[in-house]
Amino acid sequence: MAPLLFPSDQTALAANKCITNLNAFERLVGAYLHFNDFMGKTISWFCFDDDYDIRFEGEKLIIFPQINPAMSECDQIGKKSDRLHQYWFFRGLDECLKPGLEFEYLGRLKYDDSHLFAWTSAIRTKLELKEIYGIDDEIMIDNSYKINTFQALFTIEMMHAFYKDGYILPYCKLQEQTGNWLTALISFSFMGLIEGEIRLPITFAERKAKINRICGWISSEDWPTGNKQMTEAILDFWSNDLKDSSRHLRQNEHSLHPDLHERPIFKIGNYLFELPWVFAFQNNVTAAVNNLRRLGKNRDERNIETNRIEKRLAENFEQFGFKVICNYLPPHDADDDIGEIDLISFLDDHLFIFEIKSGYMRRNLRDAWQHKTSTLRKAALQLKRKSAFVTERLKTDPALLTLINNRDSSQIYIHSWIIDTSIEYDHEYFGGFLKISIQEIIIALRNERHLLRDMHQIIVEQRKCNDDSHIKTHFKDICSNAMTAIGVQNPADNLYPSGFTVDQFVAVIENGLIWKILDSV
Repeated sequence: MAPLLFPSDQTALAANKCITNLNAFERLVGAYLHFNDFMGKTISWFCFDDDYDIRFEGEKLIIFPQINPAMSECDQIGKKSDRLHQYWFFRGLDECLKPGLEFEYLGRLKYDDSHLFAWTSAIRTKLELKEIYGIDDEIMIDNSYKINTFQALFTIEMMHAFYKDGYILPYCKLQEQTGNWLTALISFSFMGLIEGEIRLPITFAERKAKINRICGWISSEDWPTGNKQMTEAILDFWSNDLKDSSRHLRQNEHSLHPDLHERPIFKIGNYLFELPWVFAFQNNVTAAVNNLRRLGKNRDERNIETNRIEKRLAENFEQFGFKVICNYLPPHDADDDIGEIDLISFLDDHLFIFEIKSGYMRRNLRDAWQHKTSTLRKAALQLKRKSAFVTERLKTDPALLTLINNRDSSQIYIHSWIIDTSIEYDHEYFGGFLKISIQEIIIALRNERHLLRDMHQIIVEQRKCNDDSHIKTHFKDICSNAMTAIGVQNPADNLYPSGFTVDQFVAVIENGLIWKILDSV
C-alpha cells in the first residue's frame, strides 16, 4: 500500500503493480465469499423452500416465486438478533442512568459521546454475559491471571469507538469531498503524519507503547491512573498470537483458530497490529461470547459458568413466585441413564422441566445445522428420559412432592422444554419438546417486549424533536429521552394486562408472542 499512499515519480511503476495486486486481492475475497455462501447453502438446496411454488404446466415442472414471500428463517433470526442486541443496550442504558450511578466511572475521565457509547455498550455486554452465559465479574485467562470482565469489554469498545470516530468518519468525509477512494486515503494518511499518528489501513504499535497508551482506560478507585498488568492481560485476551498459530499449523496440531472479530488484535513478536476497517464494524458482543465460549471452551471455568446459567435462570423464576429445584439428582434406585435434571419449577399447577444447553454464537448455517443435529437432538433424548421420570415419580418422590405442595399430580400440567443460549431453531420441536432461548424466557418473565421495539426509530424521532427546537443534543441526552420514551410501556406490548399469571406465561412462550412485535413495526 505504501506506493499508493505516498505517491511519487519513483514509485509510479510500483503503484501500478499495487493496483494490480489490489484488484487480484479483491477478486480473491469475492471468490471466498462466493465459496462460503456455496458451502453455507449446500444443505438448504436440498430442502423445500416456502418462497416458491412448484407445479406442473402440462408435462413440465415449473418453479414460481411467490409475489410476497414470508421472511426467510435466516432473515428472521437476523432481525431477532438485531432486536436482542437493542434489548440489552436498553438494559445497559437503564443501568447507566440509575440515580447516583449515571456514568459514574467516566467522571474520572475526560469523556465525549463516543466514550459514553463505549461505556454503555460495555455495560450492555456485561449484562448479557452474566444473565445468559454465566460469566462473572472476573475472567480467568490462559496464564491463570484474572481480568476484570467490564474493563476487558470497555477496552474493546473504546478501540471500536476510536477507529470509528478517528478513521471511518474522517475518511468518509474526505471520500465524499474528493469523490475518489484513493485520493481520500492518501489525504487521510498524510493528515495522520502531520498529527504524529498512524492513519494507515493497518495500524501497529510496540506492545509496551500500546499498554502505556490505553492504560488510563483501566482505571478504578484502587488504580486511578490505570493498571499496566491488567492492561497487558486484557490485550492478551483480545490478541491472536500469529507466531503461536503458525507453530500449530506447521506441527499439524488440531486447534481452534480465531476469526478476525473474535481476537481482533494480531500479535507478532513484540508488535501488535490492528485492522481499523474491521475493528470499527465488528460486533463486540459476538466477539466476547465466542472468545469465551468457542475458543475458550476448554477453560477450567466453563463448567462453573454453565452451573451459573442454570442457577441464575432459577433465580429469575423464583422472583416471579415459582418454586424451583436446581440440578436435581434422581435417587439411586432410578435408571442411571437419566442424569441430572437441570431445572424443575412449579407454580399454580404448572410444572416445568428444563434441559438447558449453552454454547456460542454460530457464524454460519453449517454450524447451526450441526448444533441442531447433534446438541438439540441429544437434548431431546435426555429430556424424554427425565420428563418420564418426573411424571412417574411425582406421586412418590419426597423432593418432588414438596415442590408441588403435595397436590394431586393428575391435575398438574407438565411442560418439558429445551432451553438454549442460542436463538436458532426457536419454537421448533425436537422429539416432541419445544426448544426456546433463555433470552426469550427472560424477556417474557420480565414483561419487556416493549424493549424490542426499533431503537433506531426511537432515537431518530428524538433527534427530530430536538432539531425542531434547535437544541444541540449529546449521546447522554438522546439516551435519556429514548429511555423515557420506551420506559412508558404501550398497552399493546403488555404481555400480562391483568398481572403475571403462569397460564399467560405459557401462552406467551408457546405462541412466540414476544416476537409479534416484529410484525407490527
